[in-house]
Amino acid sequence: MNYHPKAGRCRACTKLWDDCSALPFNTMPVHRKDGTDAIVICTEYVKGANVAPPTAPQRIYLSGPMTGLPEFNYPAFHAEAARLRALGYHVENPAENPPQESWEAYMAVCIPQLATCDTIALLPGWSESRGALRERHEAVRLGITITAAARVTLPASHPSEGYASIRQACRS
Repeated sequence: MNYHPKAGRCRACTKLWDDCSALPFNTMPVHRKDGTDAIVICTEYVKGANVAPPTAPQRIYLSGPMTGLPEFNYPAFHAEAARLRALGYHVENPAENPPQESWEAYMAVCIPQLATCDTIALLPGWSESRGALRERHEAVRLGITITAAARVTLPASHPSEGYASIRQACRS
């Protein structure tokens, strides 16, 4: 069973910008089950203002094809992460995660990582990737903004401007 925190609570928690991946989610009360996934009520939740601090950069999760590609497509992930970070975004790059034993183990790390983000940015070829399709499905379920990575072009130095650039990219 894979245990994930209820993302809506994460976005409203004062610990939104903390790394909560080491919390014992498997011991927390289960909100609902979906196949091999269990959505839990985080016992570490502390109600916040439901808005990121103005100085915090928008969090973007990179998603795209890896399996079967040369070097697992890591060069493309690293280049895009560097570009977005140069624009001032906080980037969750799954190519930077430690090696796992299986695809399922990678997903068990990546889905909670995605749940901490405001946006999922899709790399070319994402629609041919089982993992990226799963991540996009989770983003839809969690209400996370979805866009092509290349469409994020404005700096995040002013969070409202960065957010506006992402929202505009989703409309075009």
